[in-house]
Amino acid sequence: MSEIQLPPHWKVVKLGEYCEKPEYGYTASATEKDSGYKFLRITDIQDGTVQWNNVPYCEIDKTKIDKYILILGDIVVARIGATTGKSFLIDDCPEAVFASYLIRIRTKHELLPSFLNFYFETETYWQQIDANKGGKLKGGVNIPIIKNLLVPLPPLPEQKTIAHTLRTIQKAKETRQRELDLERERKAALMQYLFTNGTGNEPRKQTDIGKIPESWQVVKLGEICSISTGTTPSTNKPEYYIGNIPFIKTAQIVNNRIYESDTYISEQALLNYNLKIYPPKTVFMAMYGQGKTRGQVALLEIGAATTQNTAAIIPNYKIDSEFLWQYLMNQYEKLREAAHQGQISHLNLGLLKQYKIAFPSPEEQIYITDILKNCDRKISSLEKEITLIDELFHAMLEQLMTGKISTQPVTETYV
Repeated sequence: MSEIQLPPHWKVVKLGEYCEKPEYGYTASATEKDSGYKFLRITDIQDGTVQWNNVPYCEIDKTKIDKYILILGDIVVARIGATTGKSFLIDDCPEAVFASYLIRIRTKHELLPSFLNFYFETETYWQQIDANKGGKLKGGVNIPIIKNLLVPLPPLPEQKTIAHTLRTIQKAKETRQRELDLERERKAALMQYLFTNGTGNEPRKQTDIGKIPESWQVVKLGEICSISTGTTPSTNKPEYYIGNIPFIKTAQIVNNRIYESDTYISEQALLNYNLKIYPPKTVFMAMYGQGKTRGQVALLEIGAATTQNTAAIIPNYKIDSEFLWQYLMNQYEKLREAAHQGQISHLNLGLLKQYKIAFPSPEEQIYITDILKNCDRKISSLEKEITLIDELFHAMLEQLMTGKISTQPVTETYV
């Protein structure tokens, strides 16, 4: 902090001088039984928000409520674990107390809570937290460390201007995020409708994979596609991973289009492992992976090799790659369910070749993909906007918190 140039009228203070005594949280067991007091824990704070409806309750003695009750303007900081240092400003909450892995900070009048909470997102703050963690990934912080944190202190009007500016940018991002969430929901609903009803308003027929339009066909995936897997070159030979041949791992397959690779391999790796470079418009599917990975698909926009954990699906003339990619995205849950039949805990080539899909005429396939592409363009545009707003926020955060952008009111001079 001392190395950063601040405006001469700003001060650098120890946080403990400008807040009431920080408090460790209450130790108790969470319960679903309504005791009247929500029990805020580290795990309830996700992506800078708290879904209070999902926060459990706790039993607490009435004599201890005043010590642990949260009020507007309180800031809670994670004091241990992987999220050490993460903060959350209480700006709206039901009656709630905070749990023992949190430290509560309640500022004095000279320090605006919203200003301090934004400061807790700066690089300067995190440098102090990381230094006090002693290099331990899951190291913790305590009240003495919190009290000795160095904080820039502009005059209160400037704190208000800085906090208001940053909050305005945040609100713009939140608005775009809501629009993005709605567009994703809209696309999911459209996919479900289009892949079961089509676009021709025709009668539907019952098949062994459900009702579909009368003109659509049901086939096994292996009957209209070539399906194979790649191989992973030995990771014990670093020279295999110095090259210019794109190599797609399952972590990169996230219901997306792939325009570039995160990993590249050498010509020698390609030859030694007899790897195939799959052409653009191949559909890749992750067959293994915990969490959400297994069953996700990607559409190649480049030529690339892949691992043995990926199914490479190349459609024949009967089905369009774009249509198949979108269709398989809509089959995500069913594919994952198929991977849990009997002793199988993952997808495999045999299962995929036997997996039944439905598809319409080439003309209707193109019509459906054009509709879904419009959704994808809107989603992509909103994602880019959110990224730009996020970059603006972090740039403004560092500039405002060091006074490089002045927030002093302009004094008019009359001649």
